[in-house]
Amino acid sequence: MSLLQASVQQMRLEADGVVSVELRPTDGGEFPPFDAGAHIDLHLANGLVRNYSLLNSSTERHRYVIGVLRDRERNSLRGPMGKNRPAAWQHCVFLVSSPKGRHDRRRGHVD
Repeated sequence: MSLLQASVQQMRLEADGVVSVELRPTDGGEFPPFDAGAHIDLHLANGLVRNYSLLNSSTERHRYVIGVLRDRERNSLRGPMGKNRPAAWQHCVFLVSSPKGRHDRRRGHVD
C-alpha cells in the first residue's frame, strides 16, 4: 500500500464535541480521487493506525476532511495524536492511505 504525506492545515469546531481536521498534501498537489463513503487510514509514529471517514466533497482533491471527537474533560482531542491539546495538531504531518470505499470493508480488505 502506498502512503501519502498530509499536514494539518485547519481545524474547526463543527458541533459540541466534534472538530473537523483538514489535511492537505505536503507536496501541494492533489490527493487520489474518492467516492462518497470513503475512508482513510492515518498512520501514527507509534505504529498505530486510525481509520476516519472523509467528510468533504469528492471534487475537492486538494484536501481531505475528517471529524475527530473532543474530550471535554481534558480539553483534548481523541484520535491521531492521542489525547493532545488542539493547538498541538496544527501543521502536524501524517502518513495517510489512499481512500478506500465502502465496498472494501464488505470484502474484508480493511484491517
